[in-house]
Amino acid sequence: MKSKSRICLFAALLVLVFLLTSPKSAVESSFSYYNDHESSMGNKVSAWKSSLWQQTTKEDFEAGALNQVDVTTASGDVILETTTYEEQRLVSYDNSSSNSTTVESSEQVASSSSVETTLYALQDSFLDSTSPQATDGDSTVLYVYGKGNNIQRGIIMFDMPTLGSDAKITSATLYLNKHTFGEGSSLLGMHRVVNAWTESNVSWVSRGNEGDWDTAGGDFLFEPSSVQQVSASQGQSWVGWDVTNDLTYFLLNPGENFGWIIKDEEETATVGAEWAFSSKESLESERPRLVVVYETASEENKTTPTNEFPAESTSTVELTSFTGYVTQGTITSTVFDTGRNAAHFDAVFWDSYVPSETSITFAVRASDEFFEIGSSSPAWTDIGSDSGVSTGMSTGRYMQWTATLTTNDTSTSPVISEVRVYYH
Repeated sequence: MKSKSRICLFAALLVLVFLLTSPKSAVESSFSYYNDHESSMGNKVSAWKSSLWQQTTKEDFEAGALNQVDVTTASGDVILETTTYEEQRLVSYDNSSSNSTTVESSEQVASSSSVETTLYALQDSFLDSTSPQATDGDSTVLYVYGKGNNIQRGIIMFDMPTLGSDAKITSATLYLNKHTFGEGSSLLGMHRVVNAWTESNVSWVSRGNEGDWDTAGGDFLFEPSSVQQVSASQGQSWVGWDVTNDLTYFLLNPGENFGWIIKDEEETATVGAEWAFSSKESLESERPRLVVVYETASEENKTTPTNEFPAESTSTVELTSFTGYVTQGTITSTVFDTGRNAAHFDAVFWDSYVPSETSITFAVRASDEFFEIGSSSPAWTDIGSDSGVSTGMSTGRYMQWTATLTTNDTSTSPVISEVRVYYH
């Protein structure tokens, strides 16, 4: 009996020693920590109940507000835009000696500047094949549906912005606010309309005051200008279509701006999903918008040096041009709906490449009240330049981040590849 007791006591001591010598991090990893397995791996957030909001594709970044950044050249990455620089060098020629001497060092001057403007819908409605005479110009919702003979198409038009004669459109994105509605997913296309129409009485068969459509359901180009995959899992969110080429066309041909038809690209399918988007008659914060970024010639490039030279000398200006990155740009995410009030930022990670002479800094904000992408409130909280921030951030149902990219060397740019926000 004593022998058996000694054996039991010895076994208990072995278990106790094992527990005391086991690494604490292993216990924590099993029970209370979530490892971020992306490039920022090694940082941990106490996120056993966290959800992940991840932005990594060109479409993810493009849906936000871009200011002098480029998400197209390296698809899926955010870099600074390029611009044209001029190098000015003043040279004085002495008539008496015919020798030239440099009197001023070279100077770089950007030849263009970028401007962003937001336009709101001039008119919109939807066309319904099951009620071909119905007019829905006063509806607060634009329906899009495609299933055999039951088809609904949105129709929308914006007034063209007033741009200077030297303006060049660099990007144009049409945003619609998708309701929490529908199921599955659909590929929705934006098609340029080719005939005039009137919002108040446009229908499946009629252009309103302009007569009938040549083809019932609207007159539009067969090839879509842009397509987007829309999914019910996205919840209520902004969906953006790239219409840069159309805006450039409208700028050159203002009399042909009749807007767009939004339609399901598989309308003949036996199974379809109905989607609902806010119209211009809905809440101001949800109305359709067109964000246009364009370049204009910089006045600085038109100035001439005022250096004075001796009467016996003449001067010339040598100019050379080269392409380089702008010195600063920003990208601001869409406003993300977490679905619950007082949601917490658990941690913010980002994957980036930051060469010498460049930097990337982040800021976040949140509120239980919905706010627009470019709203001045709520206030931003700076979270610095190191990925993996997990403290000092605000709370709220609606969340947003912004990043500022900077370079002191116009030949190189910092890069953002992915942003991950953990929240609960």
